[in-house]
Amino acid sequence: MRAALALALVGAAAGCVTQTELLPGLVDTADLGGAGTDGNPAADDGGPGGDDGGIGCPLQVDVFGPSDTLFPGCQGISGGAAANPSGYVDPGATDYKQSLAGRINAALAARFPARQFTVRACGAPDQYLSSLTDLPESVVCGSPSAPPSLGRYAGHGHVPCADDPASFVVLIASEPFDRCHGGDYGKNPPPRRQDVYEAEFLARLDRFLENRRALLAAAGKPPLRFMLGAQTEWTPLPSPDHNDNACTWERGDWSVTAISHWVAAHPAVTPAEVVSDLHQLFKFNCPWCCNALNFDNCPADGALPWIDEQGGMGPSQTEVITCEGASQIAGLWTAAVAARLADKPFRCGTP
Repeated sequence: MRAALALALVGAAAGCVTQTELLPGLVDTADLGGAGTDGNPAADDGGPGGDDGGIGCPLQVDVFGPSDTLFPGCQGISGGAAANPSGYVDPGATDYKQSLAGRINAALAARFPARQFTVRACGAPDQYLSSLTDLPESVVCGSPSAPPSLGRYAGHGHVPCADDPASFVVLIASEPFDRCHGGDYGKNPPPRRQDVYEAEFLARLDRFLENRRALLAAAGKPPLRFMLGAQTEWTPLPSPDHNDNACTWERGDWSVTAISHWVAAHPAVTPAEVVSDLHQLFKFNCPWCCNALNFDNCPADGALPWIDEQGGMGPSQTEVITCEGASQIAGLWTAAVAARLADKPFRCGTP
């Protein structure tokens, strides 16, 4: 572990490292057909045919995910304000500007000043994959082990950003509180079945993308394009006493391997972007886990952490992302989205 982090953690003790390396991402070839942009065919810079496939600059972007898209610990969006059919966009409001959607909006405006983007926040603190689809658990384990918000944002009238859906979607896909398949510590945890957890994760991810495609088709919009990643940040298992075992919480990392297996399961698709995660750097910048995980050169006392505590247990967000952590997540995603839209087939920077 120490050797693998040696280069990535140069300067991390000062809390200033941003990981910008991207993993190759994938989009179904069917998603990349058609022409035009969200309600603005004139913005199609790709031209008819050619290697751009007729795809233009998508001027609408919808951003889905839990608290690592909202940043409530840094004056971002609190509660379910964005998880409604219209989403949430208010460029003059502090909570929007501090959210991932607001930061992407600002980054795109700076990168492509000739364009006018609308980037909607569509997330909620409990917007895990299981909340975005109507797929049941394959292993019925009941409360409190079952996902806390199963299907909450999948029912009629409750689908976020269903009105005027954007054909370009950003999704941070996570499932940290599906306890039915183990990955915890403590007395009598459920059997460890990471394979079942990942099978459900992949099925829910596919269903979410299918549902967005259906919304776009019904609205007469261009086909779906997207960028996705696993839970960007890492947090220890909620623990009121900073138990070292909480720092070795397995399920906190399972979304990363699930996304890698999803990519492997889609070999015949066209490259897009799947954004990397910052788990190792968040572990390093966790005040009570860095030493427990045997990292070298842990941040000194008084260094600004990337995560902090804020009451409650479990899904009630005992650990929250601080402003320092939010800047790391936002830096990764804004750079990735801007780079993706500048490149083929979108070419948002083309005059």
